[in-house]
Amino acid sequence: FQPGDPLRRLHWPTSARREALFVKVFQPQASATFWLAPDLDATAQAGEGADSTLETTITLLASLAAELLKQRMAVGLLTVGSEAQALLPQRGQEHFWQILRALAALQAAPGCPFAHTLAKARGLLSPQDVLLAVTPSLSTDWIAPLHQINRGPQRRAEVILLDAASFAPGADGKNLPGGEKAGAFVLTLAQLGISARVVRRGDLSPVAGIYGDLQRWEFITGGTGRAIARRTPRSARLSPNARWGQP
Repeated sequence: FQPGDPLRRLHWPTSARREALFVKVFQPQASATFWLAPDLDATAQAGEGADSTLETTITLLASLAAELLKQRMAVGLLTVGSEAQALLPQRGQEHFWQILRALAALQAAPGCPFAHTLAKARGLLSPQDVLLAVTPSLSTDWIAPLHQINRGPQRRAEVILLDAASFAPGADGKNLPGGEKAGAFVLTLAQLGISARVVRRGDLSPVAGIYGDLQRWEFITGGTGRAIARRTPRSARLSPNARWGQP
C-alpha cells in the first residue's frame, strides 16, 4: 500500500497474513492507451544543456514510449510549447520513430503553464486512457486540472515530478536544501488520489553502451513522408530493442 492507493483495492487476506496493508494491482491490458504530456513552460525549467530538466524530460519520455510500445500499448504525445501539437496514439516501431522525431524538436517556451497542457489533455482522453504527466513545476495551479482528469472509478493520471532543486548549478542531486519540497508536493498529490514519483538529477541517464556521446536526434522527411534519422546519438545503427534510458 502506498499513499493515494484506493482503499477499495485493499486485499484483506494478504494484509492480515503479512500484518501490513497490501493492495491489488491490475496489469494494464494490451488495449490500454497512454498519453505522454511534458511540461514545456520555460519558467519551470532548471539546469542547462544536457544536464537540465528539459533534456531529462525528453530522455524520460523516449524511455517511457519505448517500454510502453514494447508492451504493445498505444502511445500518444501531447506538447504545448510555442504551439500545441498532439501525436495521436498508435502502436509499433514505426510510431516510435514518429515520437522520437517529435521529441527531438521540443523546446521550452514562455507563457505556456502546465495547467493549459492538462486542460487540453482532458479534451483528448477517453475514459480508458491513462495520462503520464512529466513536470518540474511545484505550482499548485496545475493540480486542479489534473485532479479533474483523475476523477472517476479508475485512476487515469500519474505524475513524474522532476526535482528542479537538484538541477541547480553546483547541486549533486541528493540531500539538497529545499529538496524536500518535491517530496512534500508528492504527498499533496497523494491526498487527492494522484500517484506521483520524484526523479532527481542523476536518477535517469542514457545507456552509454548504446548511445555513445549524448546528442539530440535530427530527422529529415523523405519523399514518401517517412522520417529518416540524419543524426543519431552514435554513428552505429541503434538496435530496435535498445532501451532509451534506465533509472
